[in-house]
Amino acid sequence: MDAALNYTVADLARDEMVGLRRECRTRMLSRAELAKRVGLGARLPGIGLRRELWCGDCGEPAFEGTVLSTTMPASGALAPQSRR
Repeated sequence: MDAALNYTVADLARDEMVGLRRECRTRMLSRAELAKRVGLGARLPGIGLRRELWCGDCGEPAFEGTVLSTTMPASGALAPQSRR
């Protein structure tokens, strides 16, 4: 079995978030919020299909999820460049 299928909410770093994309919007959930809603033992693959995380507006499950880190690169690579 692929090891990636066994990653759980507990495996996320404290500064990581999961983005759940739906037709109406994308919702960002922190590790703490995920743990509160579905528990630390919930597996990440298919987590958007859990009823607790379905959209309150459109009622749909998430199409896909993305793990994002909230840390910024030390070089400031994402900072806007000044134009001359």
